[in-house]
Amino acid sequence: DSVCIIVFTRGGRFLRNYGNLKRPAKIAVNSSGYSFVNEGGSDSVVVFDPQGRRVHMLKALNSPSGIAVDCGHSTSFYVASKGSNTVLKYSI
Repeated sequence: DSVCIIVFTRGGRFLRNYGNLKRPAKIAVNSSGYSFVNEGGSDSVVVFDPQGRRVHMLKALNSPSGIAVDCGHSTSFYVASKGSNTVLKYSI
């Protein structure tokens, strides 16, 4: 079974959907509109551009348990790794 992300305006108007994900567990969106989604159970993070296109996938992460974006640098994001007790920084 696959799941999609549905995006609405603050007023509740539908904008778009995207994804085709398996068990999305965590999501973060940066100030440029990029979405970072941890697929639960797959040890990966998928990156979507503001139009909802899949642009990158980080694989073989060790039990990612959280995602955060860097407000000062819109191209940077962090992934907490429960399996290795670390926080990793990435840039797109």
